[in-house]
Amino acid sequence: FWWSRAIQGVAHTFAFWLVLWVQTLWFEFSIFCIC
Repeated sequence: FWWSRAIQGVAHTFAFWLVLWVQTLWFEFSIFCIC
C-alpha cells in the first residue's frame, strides 16, 4: 500500500537525521573532552 511506503520513507529520513545529529553531538563532545 502507498501509506506503508510513505511511513517507510519517513522512518528512513528520521533515522538518517537522527544518526547525523548523534554523530555531530558525539564529535563536539569528543572535541570538548580533548580540550
